[in-house]
Amino acid sequence: MSARIANAVAEAYLADQIDTKNEANRRATEWLEQRLAELRRNLQVAEEAVASYRRDKGLAGSPEGAISSQTLSELNGRYTAARGRRIEKEARLVALSKASLNPGELANIPEVSGNTSLAALRIQDVDLTRKVAELASQLGDKHPKLVQVRNELQAVRARFVIETQRITLAVRAELDAAESEEADLKELVDKAAIISGAASEFEAEQKQLEREALSNRTLYESFLNRFKELREQQDIQRADARILAYARPAGAPSSPNYRSSLMGAFVIGCMLGMAGAIAAEKLDRVFRSAPQVEEATGVSVLAMVPEVKGAASARSNVVTSILENTTSPAAEAVRAVFTAISLASLDRPPRVVAVTSSTPSEGKTTFVASLGGLLTKMNTSRRVLIVDLDLRQARMSAALGLSDRGGTIDEYLMGTKSLADCVQRHEQSGVYYISARPNTPNAPEILESHAMKAAVEVFSENYDLVLLDAPPVLAVSDARIVAQLADYTVFIVQWAKTHRDVVKTAVSALLEVTSHVGIVINRVNLFKHGRYGYGDHGDYYSRYRGYYGQAKADAASGPARPPLKLASKK
Repeated sequence: MSARIANAVAEAYLADQIDTKNEANRRATEWLEQRLAELRRNLQVAEEAVASYRRDKGLAGSPEGAISSQTLSELNGRYTAARGRRIEKEARLVALSKASLNPGELANIPEVSGNTSLAALRIQDVDLTRKVAELASQLGDKHPKLVQVRNELQAVRARFVIETQRITLAVRAELDAAESEEADLKELVDKAAIISGAASEFEAEQKQLEREALSNRTLYESFLNRFKELREQQDIQRADARILAYARPAGAPSSPNYRSSLMGAFVIGCMLGMAGAIAAEKLDRVFRSAPQVEEATGVSVLAMVPEVKGAASARSNVVTSILENTTSPAAEAVRAVFTAISLASLDRPPRVVAVTSSTPSEGKTTFVASLGGLLTKMNTSRRVLIVDLDLRQARMSAALGLSDRGGTIDEYLMGTKSLADCVQRHEQSGVYYISARPNTPNAPEILESHAMKAAVEVFSENYDLVLLDAPPVLAVSDARIVAQLADYTVFIVQWAKTHRDVVKTAVSALLEVTSHVGIVINRVNLFKHGRYGYGDHGDYYSRYRGYYGQAKADAASGPARPPLKLASKK
């Protein structure tokens, strides 16, 4: 019922609009018909008044009603030109009359100078005059030849006078014609001026009548066009509104619309999530993947070492875990570092490897202990020596879980103890190590000494691999000194902690003293790293950690196999 009522109201409204427009159109049409009849009569009366006025005033022959000012101006121009021609002819006639008294001036008159006959006679006159003068000087006045020439001269001059008189008569005839033309035009100008003056008295009233007739015609044509438009619109009237959609019974509440609200909330949530992710990425100033490190520093990443769960302060727990679980992701990553270092130079593998970082507490000492112990445990014939050169902190003994340091590197360099007294062996892995004393005085001088260089040469001769635990690069200058002593330098970067600018500054400082540098990303949180999906070493460890677990289970269930024996280089 509500839908039918709404539709009926809309249709009734449209029908009422059409009826209202038709009624208004009909009333306008009737009024225009009456108005058109009145305007038609007014137009007819105005046009008849203009025609009667022209007829009564004798103005019917000209569109303007009388002689126009243009016609009068043309007649005045013609009269002035005729008068000028008459004055010119008079001047020429006067000149000819004066020249007849003085024949010498005839040459200056255009009619005479331009006449070919007169020109020929003048030439003959000059020739005969010259000839008379010559004969008169040679012969007597009565000589027949002189008389004959004089008679010819007189005949030429008589013909010249006759021709001049003929020209004068022609000029006088032209003067008479010009005077007649001037008189006729003067008469026409006078008559036109009289007629124009009389017509100007009626011009204003005539134009007023013509304007009234033109106004009535314009108004009549406007009303006539409007009347035709209304007659044509009678059958095509449409309402100003239209029905876009008819009302239909609803099957559900119109508000609240849970589907639209959920969709809008989902879209807004996605947009906020993406904005938050972009903001977090822009504000994240640490390294989380190998490509990030390589792009920022220009140095290749050797491996990514996963974080070993345990007490953070107990380095020995981490080393012990790696040494006991040799197939774990952390152990595999540590071995991958050594493999990458060995493959970097197949002709001469590095014998002395230094390990450093940009700042303290990034896990470099733990990494050195794990690398040395793991390489020795996996191959008992390989002799590996770890030398603690962090003379300010000296935490290698704690990393190996030892309480007795024994002889230290500074004591060996100063000669107070022998190499046998300083070198000790880690029982769990079999790796050899030399500890250091914390807060050793004059650490840079000790590391730059000739004794230190000689000691490194002795270490490399007696051991297959020498690992130098160097202090941080940015903390002290010792790390750059140690890097010069080593064949290869491993730079430790803690995952998601070390600032990018700090890493770039430290790597740049190392590259100033050595070109053999590789980076290891340490303590990678595999669970968090796997969510980023970078596709690097850490992503492989996080996705396929079950592979390492299966390898460990197989190793535990199978029979114990002796370790692989390799021939020592020594």
